[in-house]
Amino acid sequence: MKNIIKFITICFVFSTYGCGADFFDSVIEVKTEPAKPLLVVNAFWEAGNDSLAVFVSKSRDSKDNSFFNVRDRGNLDYFSGYDSVANSKVELFRNDQLLGEIPKFKGGYHVSKGRFKLDTASGVRYKIRVSAPNFPTVEATQVIQSKPKITQTIFRKDGALYQNPSDPFGQPQKGDDFSIEIADNGTEVNSYFLVNRGFDWYSRTGSNSTRSYDIYTQNLDPLAEDLFLNDKSFNGETHRWRLFARVSTFDGQNAIIPKKGDYFVYFVQTFNKDWFLFNKTRDLLRDAEDNPFFTEPVILHSNIKGGYGLFTIYSEQRVLYFLP
Repeated sequence: MKNIIKFITICFVFSTYGCGADFFDSVIEVKTEPAKPLLVVNAFWEAGNDSLAVFVSKSRDSKDNSFFNVRDRGNLDYFSGYDSVANSKVELFRNDQLLGEIPKFKGGYHVSKGRFKLDTASGVRYKIRVSAPNFPTVEATQVIQSKPKITQTIFRKDGALYQNPSDPFGQPQKGDDFSIEIADNGTEVNSYFLVNRGFDWYSRTGSNSTRSYDIYTQNLDPLAEDLFLNDKSFNGETHRWRLFARVSTFDGQNAIIPKKGDYFVYFVQTFNKDWFLFNKTRDLLRDAEDNPFFTEPVILHSNIKGGYGLFTIYSEQRVLYFLP
């Protein structure tokens, strides 16, 4: 259930996906047939979890200005929301064997808790198949990825310089080198991802108490794209992923820096290429929306056959690093 928020924004993107927007008034009007609605499916699961959620909605034509049948109460835009699909059905398969249905919950959600538990062993294949009256049946398949194998973490105070790519002539920032050594297994094609762009720093404030701080990182590795690291260049080898962070804060007028006994907690995930390609094309799409005159058309990545959306399963490794 904790991952519902992560993919709810994805479904909003896909719900209106499929038709381009009109940026200019044409001299010659060309009649086009309205795009036929297709199912939009989103599921973001963690290997080993028994709480599974699938969001089902439908696409709509770009000229369809009718109200969504489910309103977004947190948005002031009266037209904001999504279209739920009546009588939708979600089936779950493991290695092509039907496990059962994920029941309808409310809105566009199908939720199962405690009934199906995903494997953690790599190579196990899961498929979801979604159907609804008057819609083509859609499906998507994902294979369990191995957990990231972190062999070493390195922290060097004031050991890194970061040059902001948006300001190549600016002064480099001095900060801390926070590096992760990853031993890639060589049998899978995957991407590593640093959750929440950083890690948690737990600083001792007394004999039995600590205070936590969120530390955000910047990438220093030329092989990585933002906080995604594809294993294509080091498949089967050990790679040191260098990251830049400012591990310090202030308590009033006093600076707080890491000290002996403090520790860092971070989460590294492995995904297959679908999650990486979705994030990459989503960023390109956002850039295109901000600058429609000088960008090429962008196709948002989808792995839902016969429809739109994204189904992905990730494996996660939690790592603790104690300062000596």
